[in-house]
Amino acid sequence: ETGILWSYLQNKLRLNVFYLLIIVIMLADFMVPGRKALEKQYSRKDVQKEFARGDNIAEWILAREPNKNFRIFPADESGSNKYVYYGLSSIGGYHAAKMADYQAFIEQVTFRNMNFLNMMAVKYVITERNLRIPNWIQSERLGKEYIYENENAMPLMWFVRAIDTGTDKVAFRQKLAGNAQLDFTATAYYTGTDEAFAARQFTVDSLASITIAERWAQYSKIITSNAADGFMVISEMHYPPGWRAYLNGNPLPIHDVNGGLMGLAIPAGNHTIELKYEQPSLYVAKAISKYSYYGILAILLLALLLSLRKYDFKTGHAQ
Repeated sequence: ETGILWSYLQNKLRLNVFYLLIIVIMLADFMVPGRKALEKQYSRKDVQKEFARGDNIAEWILAREPNKNFRIFPADESGSNKYVYYGLSSIGGYHAAKMADYQAFIEQVTFRNMNFLNMMAVKYVITERNLRIPNWIQSERLGKEYIYENENAMPLMWFVRAIDTGTDKVAFRQKLAGNAQLDFTATAYYTGTDEAFAARQFTVDSLASITIAERWAQYSKIITSNAADGFMVISEMHYPPGWRAYLNGNPLPIHDVNGGLMGLAIPAGNHTIELKYEQPSLYVAKAISKYSYYGILAILLLALLLSLRKYDFKTGHAQ
C-alpha cells in the first residue's frame, strides 16, 4: 500500500488505477489473512465435511460418553482443536490469545502435571506413545493411537464440601507445580478477595446432583439439586469481562477458585443455572470494524466510478 501511494504521489499511477489497486489489496487482505484468522471449525461447510470424513477416536469417545462432561488431551498435538467439530473440548484447544491465568498454568504448571489435568476434567488422553502412568487405563487402540482414560479426572462441574481461603493464585499454582496432594473433590481453593464470602459455610447432600442440560462455547445450562447451600466449581477459566452467571434468571456472583476457575454459591433446592459469555464491547467493536471496512470499500468504489466517468480513454487524461 505504501508503494502504491508513493507511485501515485510521484504521478506514476493514474487516480483510477490507484483506487483500483487499493480496493484489490483490501479484498485480498480480507479474503486471505482474514479467512485464515477465522477458525475453520466455525464454518458450517467445514463442519459438514469433517463429519462426512469421520474420526474413529471422536466417534469411540462419543459412543462411550455422549454427555461430553469432560475434556480430552491430544498429547502429541496439544494445540490441536480438531475435535471441536464433534463437540469435544480439548485442554490445549484454547485460542492463542489465552487468558493470563490459563497462560500462567501452561507456563508454570504445564500439561504434564497430573493435578492440573485432573482439575481441568481431562478424562481421555490420546497419543501414539505406550504410556505407563498410575490411574491412566489404556482403554482402546485405534490405528497408531492409544486412548487412555484418566480415573482421577474431575467432571466439568462438581460440588465441594469445603472452601480453603488461605491460598492466592500464585501459591496455588506453586502447589500444583510441586505435585501437592490437593483434594479437588472435597475442597475449592478460594483465590478471590471477598472476605464475607470466604466466611460462608457450604455442604453437599448425599443426593446432590449436577446435570448439564446444554453446553457450547459461550453458553451452559445446568440443573442443580442440593438439600443444603452448596458451592459448585466449574472447570472453566473465569474471565470477568465476559462470563455472567444466572440463577433461575437472576444474576449470580462468580467467584475465583483454584487459581482462576469459576465457582458459584448455590442456595439449597433445585435450580437452573445459566452461564453466558456476554461482552457487549466485543460485539460493538466487531460491528464497528466490520461496517467501517465496508464503508471504506464503498467510498473507494464510488471514487473509482467517478474517476472513470471523468476519464477520457481516447486522450488518456481526466476530462
